[in-house]
Amino acid sequence: YEVDVPPKEGEKYKSAKFRIWVPEKLDKLRAVIVRQHGCGRNGIDHADDLQWQALAKKHDAALVSSHLVQDK
Repeated sequence: YEVDVPPKEGEKYKSAKFRIWVPEKLDKLRAVIVRQHGCGRNGIDHADDLQWQALAKKHDAALVSSHLVQDK
């Protein structure tokens, strides 16, 4: 799943995009792992990483990634 959150008037960012991956056949969500790229780089594809998905699945967790662009 993916969502864009447009800034409201007065907000100090240009764009905020989030992607979430949830394991199939999950009985109960127990945690959310948030994986971000540092230095303002695009980390939206981190939720598609198979190794991180395996970690999330092992712990009944969702995996969230983002791309945040600050307003200058």
